[in-house]
Amino acid sequence: LSFALQKQSTSVLLKWDTYEEINMQNFILERSSDGISYTPINIQSAKNSSRNFYTYTDNNPTNGTNYYRVKSIDKDGKVRYSKILTTVYETTEKYVSVYNNPSANPTIKIESAKVKYVTIYNAEGKQINTLNVILGQVININKILGGSIYLIVAKNGDNQVLATHKITAIK
Repeated sequence: LSFALQKQSTSVLLKWDTYEEINMQNFILERSSDGISYTPINIQSAKNSSRNFYTYTDNNPTNGTNYYRVKSIDKDGKVRYSKILTTVYETTEKYVSVYNNPSANPTIKIESAKVKYVTIYNAEGKQINTLNVILGQVININKILGGSIYLIVAKNGDNQVLATHKITAIK
C-alpha cells in the first residue's frame, strides 16, 4: 500500500494505491488530532484487482496537527495499518482559549458555538472526562481533575475534533 497526502488551502487530499489486491474487504481512512486516538472518516470497499487507486478529500481538517492512516481489512478479518502521515492546519477561527497555563489554576473558555464537547485526556492518553459545553463557558481544570498534564480536545456535534490544547495544572 502506497499512501500520500496533499495539503490544500482548506482541505487535505489523501491518496493510496495497492498492487495485487487479493482477498481484501475494505479500507478505512482514519484521522487523529493527537496521534493516539483515531476516528474513521471514510470507508471504501476494496476493488480486488491488480492495481487500484483510492482518493478521499478531508474537507474538515482539525486545527493543529492532523494524523492520517489507512486501515486495511481483508475478508478473513486481518487488519493492517499504513504508515502515518501528518499535516498541520492553523485556522483563524478560535474555538477554545486557554488561560493561566501552566499554573495551579488553568482555565479554558469556549469561544465558538461550534464546540459542543470538551474531552480531557491524561498524559498517558486515557480519557478522563467529557463535558457538554456552551459558548462562553469557562472551565477551571483543577476543580475537575487536580494537578497534572492534560490534553484538552474540543469537538463539534458530529464528534469532529476542532482544536486541541495541552494544559499543565501545577499542584
